[in-house]
Amino acid sequence: MWRNPLSSTDFVWAHIGIAARGLDAPYVIENSHRDSSAGRRAAVVGGSLAGLHAAALLRSDGWDVHVYERSAKLLDGAGAGIIAHPATLRFLTDVEGVPASSICCRATAIRTYGADGASVAEPSRDYLTTSWTALYRSLLASVGHDRYHLGHELVGIDPGPDSVSISFASGHTTRADLVVGADGIASTARRVLKAETTREYSGYVGWRGIVDPGLLDPEVASKLSQAISFGSSRDGHIVAYPIPKSGDSSQVMLNFVWYRNVAVGSEFDELMTDAGGVRRDVSLHNPRPSALAEMRASAEELGPDLANLVASTPKPFLQAVFDQFADQMAFGRIALIGDAASVARPHAAAGTAKAAENGRMLAQALRESNGNVQAALSRWEPGQLELGQQLIERSKALGESAQAALTWPTRDPASEFGLYGPGR
Repeated sequence: MWRNPLSSTDFVWAHIGIAARGLDAPYVIENSHRDSSAGRRAAVVGGSLAGLHAAALLRSDGWDVHVYERSAKLLDGAGAGIIAHPATLRFLTDVEGVPASSICCRATAIRTYGADGASVAEPSRDYLTTSWTALYRSLLASVGHDRYHLGHELVGIDPGPDSVSISFASGHTTRADLVVGADGIASTARRVLKAETTREYSGYVGWRGIVDPGLLDPEVASKLSQAISFGSSRDGHIVAYPIPKSGDSSQVMLNFVWYRNVAVGSEFDELMTDAGGVRRDVSLHNPRPSALAEMRASAEELGPDLANLVASTPKPFLQAVFDQFADQMAFGRIALIGDAASVARPHAAAGTAKAAENGRMLAQALRESNGNVQAALSRWEPGQLELGQQLIERSKALGESAQAALTWPTRDPASEFGLYGPGR
């Protein structure tokens, strides 16, 4: 029996993208196969976007799906902005019939801030952006609150010949034909399964924030609300973009991520220690007042518009930027997806799209397996490992280039955002 010797650490990794292409190539998902999956039970560990995507897809194919989330509270509001790639929206738009306009907004220009002011260019197509919360609420509604179980911290996985038993810290156990580990960058499922995992710190962190445009100078708010905006400081670059306001897609909020170089050592350790004195490994939502003060003061290097944006952010949060890869995603009847399997830097803006694609391809493999779950996962795994590795390599190259050049090569086609490659 696989069992986690440690309790899961309180990490929240809201891995999110930066901008997206439009939905001019609609994707058709096959009709659901409820008969072939009737009576088949799936347990999804992790109730964030990766887990909800997989659960929604499997349920649409007739699986009896239940999602087990470690948090005792709904994750509503846990994340920030996301790029709405076609892969990100396919299930909601093509299966659930959710209009993209109800959960997305458009950025119709690219604005680059330099020493001589800002230059503005039009993208070949409008960018679609959305928010973590908008996707979370829509996917949760599809899965159903009655199938979404809070306060379930995974501690053990016990595979049998015909099913898998999973156990939780509460003492609750359940058995399923398929288990999907979708519990993020600090995945308990991955640790319990002893998947070989490599993690490499990028050398920089990302300060993130969401701002109500009403808090900004009106002229600045107008410019930033219509564009994907790029700027630079002495130690990194910033990307800002509009996203829909949670609960009201007709209103825009402004989302940014400012990448800043921080070397491993005492400086990094001090920065990743929160206001309560706890050293965090990946994500920190209550930075120390001194760290906030230094960040806000340094924002002046970004120029007046972007400095206004950063200074007006009520609750900035911080994420260390990593490359992380597990060399195995299939374990008999158990699959790892999303950040539990691999984490790429956000520069290709495709982390959420990758998680959704992991789930889509898993559902497709299961439909084609004639009920053989192990065969389906074996066939599914190689392509998804390759997808994760390629995304890591491309995102790493983009990030290191931008951090060295202190700008984003907006006119270089190779820098276009995309899951399968530039613009794809």
